[in-house]
Amino acid sequence: MSRSSRVALAAFTCCLFAQIGVSSFARAQSTVQGLSSAPDTAVASLIDRILTRSETSQGTIRMSTWVPPTAEDIAEVKRLGTSAIPPLDRAFLVKRSFQRLLVIRLLSEIGGPEIVPTLKRALDPTLPGTVRFAALDELTTAPDDLALPLIRANVNDRDPLVAKEAKDLLTNRYRVAVDQ
Repeated sequence: MSRSSRVALAAFTCCLFAQIGVSSFARAQSTVQGLSSAPDTAVASLIDRILTRSETSQGTIRMSTWVPPTAEDIAEVKRLGTSAIPPLDRAFLVKRSFQRLLVIRLLSEIGGPEIVPTLKRALDPTLPGTVRFAALDELTTAPDDLALPLIRANVNDRDPLVAKEAKDLLTNRYRVAVDQ
């Protein structure tokens, strides 16, 4: 390649970076290079970006509130599709404020049978009711034959709100009679 061609290519590359931005270029590069660790990195970055929006501090006191994912966040997890499920499953184990709820929410955007193992784990009675409630609600994005047994198993949950959600889902969404 001649010197003038290299200079022209360098100028083009600079213009390209200015127009599309470094993050878009990096995203395109990860697609070109393959997706070996891209889903792990992308999911970790997405979760951190969403949760960081909700974190504040005053002095030594750190606070968090629930901030739902934006349309752009949802588009990113949908773009990753089922390749995001294993890193989301691993992220469910982290006890950062709101992370489990966020993982459940992001899994529901992917839907399908592959999300059921994580949502089943989220229904563990030792977890907070808010996590179990969210998992029940998001099971509606999984196939009915996989979701219904898990929902039925929670109609007698120790948390009355979780039990009510299970009964409401069975009655209103699935049109299944609930035995009291």
